[in-house]
Amino acid sequence: MVNPASHSSNCSFSFPDYDNFRTHSQSLQGIAAYGGGVGVQVDWNGQATRANGQYVNGDFFSVLQVRPACGRMLTSADDSAAATAAIVLDFHYWQMQFNSDPNVVGRSVLLNGVPFTIAGIAPPEFYGLAPGSRANFWIPLHARDSLVKDRFDKFEARSIWLYLVGRLKPGVPAERARVEAEVMFRASLTSEASAVAASTKPNPDHPNQAIDTDLGITFTSAERGLASLRLQYSTQLFVLMAAAGLVLLIACANIANLLLARAEARRKEIAVRLALGASRPRLLSQLLTESMLLAFLGCAAGVLVSYWATRGLVYVLFSSKAPAAFLATIRPNYVVLGFSAAVAVVAAILFGLVPALTSTRVTLGSTLKIAGTNASPCEGRSRLGRTLVTLEMAVALVLVIGAGLFVRTLITLETLDPGFRTDHLLLFSISRKEFLPSAEKSEAASRRCLESKASLGQVSRSCTGALVLRA
Repeated sequence: MVNPASHSSNCSFSFPDYDNFRTHSQSLQGIAAYGGGVGVQVDWNGQATRANGQYVNGDFFSVLQVRPACGRMLTSADDSAAATAAIVLDFHYWQMQFNSDPNVVGRSVLLNGVPFTIAGIAPPEFYGLAPGSRANFWIPLHARDSLVKDRFDKFEARSIWLYLVGRLKPGVPAERARVEAEVMFRASLTSEASAVAASTKPNPDHPNQAIDTDLGITFTSAERGLASLRLQYSTQLFVLMAAAGLVLLIACANIANLLLARAEARRKEIAVRLALGASRPRLLSQLLTESMLLAFLGCAAGVLVSYWATRGLVYVLFSSKAPAAFLATIRPNYVVLGFSAAVAVVAAILFGLVPALTSTRVTLGSTLKIAGTNASPCEGRSRLGRTLVTLEMAVALVLVIGAGLFVRTLITLETLDPGFRTDHLLLFSISRKEFLPSAEKSEAASRRCLESKASLGQVSRSCTGALVLRA
C-alpha cells in the first residue's frame, strides 16, 4: 500500500493509519506493518556485537504466512506495551552468532541493555520484505520506546514511519480493496488536518508540511518484495546486464567462428557420411549435440569458478579468515542458476545451428574435388566467418569504450577536491542514537571521546560534528 503523502524514501503510514485499516477493512485478511531498520548492541554470553533489526506488528508473520524454523513467531499478544519483550532471530544470524543452538529459544538476550526473550527462529528462506536488506532480528512495534528514547511519539497521527502490506481475502479484487482503503485514508487525513490546525505540537517528520486531504492510495504487488533499491538502481543494473549480454554475444560469435573452421576441416567426413546414406537431420542432430556438450562443459566450469570466486571475494571483504558459519550460508541461487543454464542452452542452439547447417550443405563430388586440390573454401562460408569477426570487433569496441568511460569516472571521483585537507585526517562515526538513547548520555559520551582523542600524542586537533563530510 502506497501513501503519496509520505516524503520518505519509501511511501509509509502512521500507526493510527495502520490501526484504522486493520480495524475497519472488509477486503483484507490481515495487514502486516513494519518500520524502518534499527541498529542495536546485542549482548549474548558476555559478548557485545552490533546488529540491525526491524520493527514489525504482531500479525506480520501470520499475514505473510511465515512458519518458524524453531520456536514460534511473533503474535498480536507480543505487540503491546504490557507484553514481555519478544524477539525473532533471522536464521543466518542465529547460525553465525548463536552457533545454531536450538536451546536459545526461551532464553533472554540484551538489546541496548533491555532484555528480550527469544521467541523463535525464522526459516532460512525468509529475509523480509526488502530485497538486499536482510534483518538480523524482528521485534514488536511497541518495543521501540524501550530501545530508543527521543522526544517524539511514534504512535501519534503525524509520525509517518510504517510500511503496510495487506493480504486480500479470497475472491476480492485489488481495486475494491484499494477504493475501500482510500475512503478510510481520506477520512483519516481530514481528521488529522483538523487536529493539526488545533495543535501547536510540531510534526516530528515534516514540521512545516501542510496536510493534503485530497490524496489517494496505490496498491503495488509485494510478490517480489518491496524496496527502493529496485527503482533506484534499476537503470544501472540494466546497463550491467547489457554489458554481460554483449560479452556473451562476443563469446558466442567466437565459438561459432571456431565451429565454422572445424566444420570446414570435417567437410570430407560429412560428405562421405552423406554418401553412405546418413540423413542430414541425423548429422545436424549430432553437430548440435556437440555444441550442447560444449555449452554444458562451459556451464560446469562457470559454476565452479563462481563458487570459488565468491568465497575468495568474501575473504577479501573480511580482510582475514571469514567465519565458517558465514561461509556455510553461501550457496547458489537456483533461480539464477536455472536462468543462466537456460541462456546457455539457447545460445548453444542458436550459435551452433548455423555452423551445423553449413556443415551439412556439402556434396561428395565437390568436396572430393576441393580436397584433391589446394582450392580455398567456398566464398559463402568465408563471408560468414568474416561477418562474425566483424561483429566481435564491433561489440568489443563498444565494451572497451564503455569500460574506458567507467574508469575515467572512477579516476575523476578519486581525484575530486572535497574542499578541505584530507592528509593526516581520520574520520569515524558513532551510532549514539542506538547505543546511547538519551541525549544527555550521548553528549557526555561525545565529550569523553573528544577528550580521550585530544590527549593522545599523535593527535593534534579533534572535534565532533553531527554531519559527515562528503565530497
